[in-house]
Amino acid sequence: WDCDGGIKGSCVYQYNYSHDNAGGFYLGCQSCTEFPNYKATAILRFNIAQDDCRIVGNASGDNKSPLWLYNNTFFCPSQKLDVAVPTGNSTIANNIFYAPSGTLPSAPGIAYDSNVYHGGVTASAADARAITADPGLAAPGTADGATDVDGYKLLGGSPALASGAVLDGLGDRDYFGNPVTATVSRGAYNGPAVAPVVHGSIEEAYNNVAVSSDLNPNVGGFSISGRSYSGQGLEQAGLTPGATVDVLGAAFVWHPRPYGQTDNVKAAGQTVALSGQGTKLVLLGAGGLKAREGVFKVTYTDGTAEEKTVRFGDQWDATAPAGGVLVARAAYHNMTQTSHRNPASGQTRESGVSVFGYAVPLDPGKPVATVTFPAGSPLANAGFHVFDMKIAS
Repeated sequence: WDCDGGIKGSCVYQYNYSHDNAGGFYLGCQSCTEFPNYKATAILRFNIAQDDCRIVGNASGDNKSPLWLYNNTFFCPSQKLDVAVPTGNSTIANNIFYAPSGTLPSAPGIAYDSNVYHGGVTASAADARAITADPGLAAPGTADGATDVDGYKLLGGSPALASGAVLDGLGDRDYFGNPVTATVSRGAYNGPAVAPVVHGSIEEAYNNVAVSSDLNPNVGGFSISGRSYSGQGLEQAGLTPGATVDVLGAAFVWHPRPYGQTDNVKAAGQTVALSGQGTKLVLLGAGGLKAREGVFKVTYTDGTAEEKTVRFGDQWDATAPAGGVLVARAAYHNMTQTSHRNPASGQTRESGVSVFGYAVPLDPGKPVATVTFPAGSPLANAGFHVFDMKIAS
């Protein structure tokens, strides 16, 4: 993930998907090896970074090697944006920066043009064409690999569509293979607008990592402080990966994925397909940062819909709210050790954390078509987290 010493001309870093790396997205290291620093131009373009928002472009104090940061999408729900680039000759343009907090460096030798700064990221005062509105990503946070990144395409109405700057060095194609022509969007996607997503299952909608392994706690991001459930702690409390747990009449398979992968939906208005009929909808999850109540919309196959209020306990709560149940309470949780998740060891904390269940009634005579989650932000700030949901009777 770096450009090393001994490179002449340029070093092009493009079409990469990265996530949750200890150390970050990129390291500019032309002056930190035994090889000469020929001050090659580092071109970082059309990459996607998910919860991987640290860039150290001037390692070892190299402030003269040129760096072009073009058309990248940085979505970091549980980390701050942490960027350092060479102060003598850098251009940062057409990127999407979406994180709960963060600032970008300023210096006479750093130029900004046509970036999106959203969440809690402070826009550069040097960017005359800055956008701070929601960039309209289709389903941010849902990627599980380099070919599973459609959530980073742009929805209709996105302010990032066709509003980028035309610059030298953009190349011919975007991350997805779309041509880069005289019309340029912001971020790693340069194709046409896409329609809002209806997820085929709750697993497809997963956009958050709530459970980490004690062997690598740094990949967890239930909250913006980098906290997560300990998988081993939940096992001690009775939640074994791949095992069935009965909650309010519904049989859930607990956490079938390896720890450290996306495993829950942080509610942000997603619509998820769910088929079947019964007397109730049972949900498994927890609230984050004191969010204990959310309104879900159940739509039936005949087109009718009902709003249902779901009440979870906050992650820290030891008891369930009225009508709900405490499914498990782990004696401790995990937390990242540094803001950029390096080293990978992280920390464990003794404060207990809980998982809850809650059921809402359904019309038993109508098959369910979809469930729409409460409005909110995909960032790991206050809101509802849902591991799974089932129709039961």
